Amino acid sequence: TVEAMKAILDDLLLDDSFSIIDFNHNVRCWSEDLVQASSIQVDEAKKYVQSIKPNG
Repeated sequence: TVEAMKAILDDLLLDDSFSIIDFNHNVRCWSEDLVQASSIQVDEAKKYVQSIKPNG
């Protein structure tokens, strides 16, 4: 769920690197590269997760 993904993002540490891949019949990446888990990147990732619409 969106809330579970936001909780996972909240658990990341500044030393962590991450990206997000979502898929149904298409695959999309939030970022082509891994990014540092800064508060700015985590907030942007949360916005991305919130924008994902289930279909497929």
